[in-house]
Amino acid sequence: MTSKPIVTVGLMVYNEIDYIEETVRTWLDQDLQSLELLIVDNASTDGTREKLLELAQFDERVKLILRDRNEGAYSSVATLLDRATTPFFVLSGGHDLFPSNYLSSLAAVLQEDPDVALVTGRLQLIAADGSPNGFSGPLLDTRHVNDPVTRLALGIWCDAAAIHGMFRTSVLKKIRFEKNFFAAIWLLLCEVSLRGTFACVSDVVWQRRMPRAPLDRDAMITRYYQILFERPRRPLLPHWTYFIYAARATFRSPGGAKARLRIAFVFVGGLARWIMYLIDDIKRFPSRLVTRSTERPA
Repeated sequence: MTSKPIVTVGLMVYNEIDYIEETVRTWLDQDLQSLELLIVDNASTDGTREKLLELAQFDERVKLILRDRNEGAYSSVATLLDRATTPFFVLSGGHDLFPSNYLSSLAAVLQEDPDVALVTGRLQLIAADGSPNGFSGPLLDTRHVNDPVTRLALGIWCDAAAIHGMFRTSVLKKIRFEKNFFAAIWLLLCEVSLRGTFACVSDVVWQRRMPRAPLDRDAMITRYYQILFERPRRPLLPHWTYFIYAARATFRSPGGAKARLRIAFVFVGGLARWIMYLIDDIKRFPSRLVTRSTERPA
């Protein structure tokens, strides 16, 4: 019997039979053993579910949530965030690999500094043939920044891979995960930045296996919608919902009217990151509209 867990590792899975056993073991073999591994399987059809049931028999730290239909990855994230009760939380994908000191190294930072809301390692991408394929964007460390709005201005440019860092669960519980928003992960990171600092441990490297060749922007958006949502339709203007969800995040942010006004200006400034995608949406709108008109609901 292990000690009371201090970390919940949330693992979202759909048809990962080629990777799932190695990913599960990368968590169970951590040098920090006081963890629970909470896994949502979105009705896998390739043997992933059977493998998970087999693995769960041999380790009581593995907890399974088995769905009878694929409700989408974002629904899985929302469930994992809701079920987390330990002090710290980590989100994992089904084909990611983590070093054995990942949890202990990140937890040490959170335990040492109560102002840190998220601590990350560094992501290395692995190509389909198993060869290294570079690293993700730069890590963000805002421990020197006291002003929450300034942290948000930096957080807007945070690499999305930071979502697989270690969060302080109490901070996550104060934030609504907008599971219907295409960029819900990005928005969550922005809102976390308003409630605490980010830290990074650059010598802790985790890996993401990339089994598919890169896609162009339109194909990538279509594929992501199929993965992220339960009943996806080809999006028409996916990035323009930015304005709706940025406004929601502003109104529920901590602080008074003056702080929220500053936050609103920061989100407007954040359009610099989105502008090319907003313009691209407009250019592609006619072709997307034609394609959608030929689609039929499932």
